[in-house]
Amino acid sequence: MKYKSIRQTLHISALSTRPEVAAEELYQQRINSYSAFRSGIHLGSHEIFAVAFSEMTTLLDEIRNSETRVAQLWNSLPRAAKRAFLFELIGQDMQGTTAIEGVHTTRKEIAQALEAAQAALQDSSSSTPQRPQHVAGLSSQDVSGMAAQHPFQRPSQRRSASPSRLAEFARLYLTLTHNGNDTGVAATDGTPALALPTTLSELRHIYDSVVDGEIDPHDLPDGELFRKGSVSIWDQTRGKRVHEGAANETQIQVKLTQWLALSRNHDIPLPIRAVLCHFAFETIHPFYDGNGRTGRFLLAQQLSTSFSLPTTLSLSATIAASKSQYYRAFDEAEFPLNCADASLFCFTMLTFLHQAQLSVTESLESKLQDYQAAQSHLLTHFPARENQVLTLLVQEHIFSTVPRFFTRRQLLAELHMGTAQLLRVLSDLEAQHMITRVGQKPIRYGLSSAAVQLLGL
Repeated sequence: MKYKSIRQTLHISALSTRPEVAAEELYQQRINSYSAFRSGIHLGSHEIFAVAFSEMTTLLDEIRNSETRVAQLWNSLPRAAKRAFLFELIGQDMQGTTAIEGVHTTRKEIAQALEAAQAALQDSSSSTPQRPQHVAGLSSQDVSGMAAQHPFQRPSQRRSASPSRLAEFARLYLTLTHNGNDTGVAATDGTPALALPTTLSELRHIYDSVVDGEIDPHDLPDGELFRKGSVSIWDQTRGKRVHEGAANETQIQVKLTQWLALSRNHDIPLPIRAVLCHFAFETIHPFYDGNGRTGRFLLAQQLSTSFSLPTTLSLSATIAASKSQYYRAFDEAEFPLNCADASLFCFTMLTFLHQAQLSVTESLESKLQDYQAAQSHLLTHFPARENQVLTLLVQEHIFSTVPRFFTRRQLLAELHMGTAQLLRVLSDLEAQHMITRVGQKPIRYGLSSAAVQLLGL
């Protein structure tokens, strides 16, 4: 890559002045260049900025092109497949974001979280904007959740995730599906999206929703809205102090007011603006605990206004697969001699975003191919009503790693059959060994192993 950080540039240069003086000269050249995007937020004595160097502008073009393909694939999915894949993405994001922090999350915990989120949303009032009951074409039984964590906490010990906490994340992240620009999912019940924050109080409200019930009482904010004491962020695995957050609540409020202005600065392309905001929020570190979960939600919230859910919800798993690179990007951008040049941090994050798009594109293309093959077999070998039931179960099986089993009530809602007719179809399919039932009160139905083998799934 041609673009180098200020520290890298000084390292390969023959200096005639002290490094600090030479770094300041480079900083002034870069931040005042035509291709620089300024944040209005300072890290130490320097304003955080990013230069749109040639490789970054090329990457932005690739991201735009890839998003078109992701949107095409997402829009081509049948309703049940869309719901199942949304569950899958949120589950992966839950595992990805917790894995970054060394928190072990199992599929069982995720399944419990989904059940808890579904029950909570069914009980919630339709007048509550932060807890929507419907997702475009998805019923209140369709909801799922994710968890979010922070890059700076970096614990050395593995911890277990609480299903109840993951369920609360589920309810919060579902607000992302109500953004009007989201591809394939939009609100249908009049419930508004959780708007991007415009005030410090709204930022605090988002934090409270994200960390609801899981912050140690000693780590709760002790100021008017944020922490009032100082905080240092340490990498426990290396015994190294990574960063000093803003010194006190007065500084926090000033910097977060600047952050709010940055989040609304449409002169900066959204992808760059979102990752600049992510970097700045984590350097401010406005809370004693929960900064990462909040910062990651804010990043997802910003991206979801212009990117599809598959892209937005695939990012954390991509970062988790390269978390050491993620940490290094933060460390390098914060190194004093780099004078708050976040260009390479932004490039790293945008690379993750593009990788997420390529990964989800490959996944969707493969799953759609399997679905089309199975659908062709079903149309040829089964009558219409049986085909309806099997098509629903096939979508669930293909587009979810852990397919859910449907109750009779859920099948009635999905398929719009009469009760007597549905019971006859289920009985016939059981006799043909195409479906299996599990549990009691309620009984649930899914594809049988024989059906999976027959359809080559």
